[in-house]
Amino acid sequence: MMQTGAPGTKKGTLVDQSGCPYTIVNMRAVPDYFSKPGDNADIIVKLSGSDGSVHAGRPVILTGPGITMNAVTDGSGTARFRVNHMDKNKISYNYVLTAENIRKRLTIPVNRLRVVFEKNPATGRPFTGVAADGKSFVEINIDTTGMGPGLLRIEKPGFGRIECGSTGSQCKVVRMSNNQVTLKYYPPAYLRQKNFNAQVAFTNEARAATSSAIASGTIYFNNARAPWAVRDTIRLNFENSKGIKLAFASDILAVRPPVMLVHGFFGGRTTWKNLQMYLGGERFDPVIDEYYAGDQDIHDQSKALMANISRELARYRAFDLKCFRVDIVGHSMGGLIARNYIKGSATGMMSASL
Repeated sequence: MMQTGAPGTKKGTLVDQSGCPYTIVNMRAVPDYFSKPGDNADIIVKLSGSDGSVHAGRPVILTGPGITMNAVTDGSGTARFRVNHMDKNKISYNYVLTAENIRKRLTIPVNRLRVVFEKNPATGRPFTGVAADGKSFVEINIDTTGMGPGLLRIEKPGFGRIECGSTGSQCKVVRMSNNQVTLKYYPPAYLRQKNFNAQVAFTNEARAATSSAIASGTIYFNNARAPWAVRDTIRLNFENSKGIKLAFASDILAVRPPVMLVHGFFGGRTTWKNLQMYLGGERFDPVIDEYYAGDQDIHDQSKALMANISRELARYRAFDLKCFRVDIVGHSMGGLIARNYIKGSATGMMSASL
């Protein structure tokens, strides 16, 4: 509202109720968004009068989540505050500036491309890898809250594929409208030895599971080394309707499933010694257990096989590897045990039929 100014006030100058030029507070953030924890932004404040005068040497106060900052405007009437994005759960930061009895608010949104791998219920951590067993996959949850609508582009991994539907083919582009989408990473159908370029890290849970199995008589190759893996890379790029671009890249491990070696009626733990050496040298994960140790029948032996398979699947989960199936090599009556197992209550657990 235009009012009559005090004597000496320039004609056309907007004034307050006392007839004096009022203070204009300009406030902006550079950049005007955060993307990831650790990002910084400068909140730039400029004070001036409605008559064009510069308000230098004026105290200003900025408050925000957990902060109170003080500054004095410089010769151009400007003050700067450096603020940070430190809370990964926040979707925006609200700040209040106080200057010359004026309060002004500014919100800095968190424009994010948040990528969360499926949680392993056994450890509470995300899965770091998945077995190439013909069934297992790892879900990848994408969250672009704060970014608005846009396009998510998915690069094809070097070995596996990423699906965004049930087409069975590589997903290329997802139109993001509700800020969230779930992708699925599938390892390749078969892993060749020449492609192995990593080894899974032992977790405390995996060490405990392996030690327990060895104590019960299980024999692993090479003192129960960790599984070999192919390190694959997931790359995502998102661009919203304002042209803001965010990128994400992360590795995921693809491993072979464990190989259960089941001996025949007259065999024992040493029956598969040479085959275990060979398969281990080819970077498979061969596992030997004892069968026919007593007077149990085929059905009881199948239950023992089922328990051993369950143990190995749990051991892989302890490595933070998602695995639903194993491979089985059976000889003589060992083949009968495996066939009986396949037709029993655990049908579907194997990656290959006999």
